Amino acid sequence: MPPVSASRSAWRPATSRWSSRPPLTETADKVKGFECGAVDYITKPFQHEEVLARIRTHIALQRLKQRIAESEERLASVIQSALDAIIAFDADGRITLFNRAAERVFRCPATAAIGTPCAERLSPDLWRLVSEYVARAPPAPIRIPEGHRALRADGSAFPIEASLSSAPVTGGATFTLFLRDIEAHQHAESECRRLEGLTLYLQEQLEAAGDDADLVGGSHGLKAVMEQVRQVAATDATVLITGETGTGKGLIARAIHASSRRKDAVLVKLNCAAIPEHLVESELFGHEKGAFTGALARKLGRFELADRGTMFMDEVGELPIALQPKLLRVLQDGEFERVGGTETRTVRRHQPRDLVRSAQEGRFRADLYYRLNVFPIALPALRARRDDLPALVGHFVRRFAERYGKPLETVSPALMAALEAHEWPGNVRELEHVIERAVILSRGAELTFNKALSVPIQEGNPEPETMAETERAHVLRILEAARWRGAGPNGAAERLGLKPTTLESRMKKLGIPRPG
Repeated sequence: MPPVSASRSAWRPATSRWSSRPPLTETADKVKGFECGAVDYITKPFQHEEVLARIRTHIALQRLKQRIAESEERLASVIQSALDAIIAFDADGRITLFNRAAERVFRCPATAAIGTPCAERLSPDLWRLVSEYVARAPPAPIRIPEGHRALRADGSAFPIEASLSSAPVTGGATFTLFLRDIEAHQHAESECRRLEGLTLYLQEQLEAAGDDADLVGGSHGLKAVMEQVRQVAATDATVLITGETGTGKGLIARAIHASSRRKDAVLVKLNCAAIPEHLVESELFGHEKGAFTGALARKLGRFELADRGTMFMDEVGELPIALQPKLLRVLQDGEFERVGGTETRTVRRHQPRDLVRSAQEGRFRADLYYRLNVFPIALPALRARRDDLPALVGHFVRRFAERYGKPLETVSPALMAALEAHEWPGNVRELEHVIERAVILSRGAELTFNKALSVPIQEGNPEPETMAETERAHVLRILEAARWRGAGPNGAAERLGLKPTTLESRMKKLGIPRPG
């Protein structure tokens, strides 16, 4: 048996991993140099944590920088889009920020303003006040007292309202002046009020638009009126439209407006009889804030709303005589003052109507009447244009049949004969309400006579002698037909085409008491 040592030496392969194992001394050296596998395994987790911490810190810093950049961008956007002028300047008084509003107010680009002395933009007394604030640099902002002015790029001064604040920055402080052009602000506020008032007025007119009839018919009288409309619409002359109640004076005013150069502007209507006497002046000319109890804000009057448009004054004969000189002044010179105000305002001339009898009786100033009566248009009563009755009846039948979903196609001969025989003291307005009631009561395809229509179209009543008596008789008939219910659907006011307050006013004027 061979020696054990020799056998072991021959059996171990030369390629064994143990054959290349370094000596202990070499391994110890590598341990000192952190190169052996065992030591590497122990130290790597600590290296990974340090790298991850550095990455996290880097990401957080990048996000913070991004947020700061976004915040600065939003702040710059807010500053640039601000309505008030914003000027920032340093302790030496040099402008460092000049927003777009400042460019508009001072009429100077930011590139020309930044770096220049702020004193060049302010009046001497205002700069003294600002300099005192800069010297103290207090933490609290101050409001600039009224009466100070700033200077535009061309040297012109304008009144301002402003505030001044300071903020500490690296190496000193920065100061910010917020200011507003008072005159421009007042003009913008006035325009805003005008648009608000105009919006409310147009909403009211839109709601009432469906209650007006169109100019329908081809009678000689109506054709003559429309020729006058065509002639006067090309001018700025004051038009006096006369005619009985319900003949369509408002429609003629609208036709004049629609044919004039002012057609793209607004047509403003005012019923002088429907407004309480103590509010008429405010309604016509507007009022300033605090002018009287309840005047919580400035209000523009109808003349201002109608500027460059057309003003239609219905029942102008009901205007209080104390206000008539002011109306005359507007018509002659286009000038007036708001209630509680001192500034004289100007507007263009407009279109009023209807007051011959009031002038004759001394309830309306003769000089104002002559001023209004530049171009008179007299509307014929419906009984004087009977040729238009079939066309008007057909027009109203179609309108109300569509509104109430009725399948009406024709009008019975009996009903048409009764309509043609009636005198129509309420004119087209009365006809309109009669047809509306007939449509509501109709059940088939033909509009027929109904007992409910016998009150407004009955014959044989003695004809009143005066217009007031005619109007009184008509109002009485409508009130009785409505069972003395003034307001509400199908009430007397609605049938007459009036507001309930206007109906009450007319009843009082005509001496119509309510039954006990």
